[in-house]
Amino acid sequence: MAAVWAPVVGHLLLLALLPSTSSSHMVFDLGGHVYRTGEFHVTMLIGDPAKPYFLHVDTGSNLTSLDCSKGSKVPHPVYRPAPGKLVLRKHTLCNALHQDVGKPKKPHKTVCKYEIHYLDGSWSRGVLIHDKFTFPSGSTKPDIAFGCGYEQGGSHETVTGVDGMLGLGRGSIDLVSQLKNNKVITKNVFAHCLSSKGGGYLSIGDENVLSSPANWVPMAPRTDRNHNHYSSGPETLHLDTKPIGAKLLEVIFDSGSTYTHLLEGPHAQLVSADIKLVLRKIWRCLILWKQSHNGATFWKEISGRRWRSSLPEEAQAGTAKDGRLVVLLLGVRLVSFFCFFQLCCRLLC
Repeated sequence: MAAVWAPVVGHLLLLALLPSTSSSHMVFDLGGHVYRTGEFHVTMLIGDPAKPYFLHVDTGSNLTSLDCSKGSKVPHPVYRPAPGKLVLRKHTLCNALHQDVGKPKKPHKTVCKYEIHYLDGSWSRGVLIHDKFTFPSGSTKPDIAFGCGYEQGGSHETVTGVDGMLGLGRGSIDLVSQLKNNKVITKNVFAHCLSSKGGGYLSIGDENVLSSPANWVPMAPRTDRNHNHYSSGPETLHLDTKPIGAKLLEVIFDSGSTYTHLLEGPHAQLVSADIKLVLRKIWRCLILWKQSHNGATFWKEISGRRWRSSLPEEAQAGTAKDGRLVVLLLGVRLVSFFCFFQLCCRLLC
């Protein structure tokens, strides 16, 4: 999840990739479902001997981490680091971590501690450790640095479908950067496909994804504000093809967020514009309904379709002297109004 206050676009959708036999390229199947569980995860083998853990795929986080707190409701047994796996505070990896996520308020004298605050108000505290990661090729088992979270807050306390987070952010200690530094892959490249039906793929390494038939949007250069995140640059917010507000918005892609988030100002403008749009369409529906009942039979074009409504002939010939015909006329008009208003709102509202 993004650790900065910036607009976030919920899901980074890329093309599904097929497995490759290249030693510098690996593909993982993804589990999870955006509507059912609100997350997508990869099964990662960690430790020696290797044990499986579900890691939530997150392009908004730089640090891969596991929930190491006692009593955590995670799918697999809680990870317990072996002796000698702690990363020291003076290590270059610790400096890189603190450059990416900031220094903790109360740093430890010898070990590398971290404290991360996320966009939704949740937070995580832990220590940086290292352990063996086993990948699909199986040829190498590099030592990868990752977080061992011993204290969680906010939404992190209620997440039960995963054991931790797979950090794919734009920092210097994310998983892909470490794999390149360990010469497991030769290019710092990844792509993932998140299916609306659940599951998907995660590709890491040298696969030529740009040759695939997809619509690609280049990522903007890093900025001082979003140097750890992926962004396509300043964008304009639109509603029904009309721009909202004159100020450009800088958005970031975050596969760890289930929802799209906006800052208070743009969100208020969007809600106001949406309400006005709905009211205009409802008013148009009422005007069309009123105009359509000037005669007994009417034709009206609505969104390229023609609808017809007719009153019974006896109702057309009826007079106010016949109470039954008056009731019939009123009943037909009420039913006609209800049906026409429903059709109109489905097409226009």
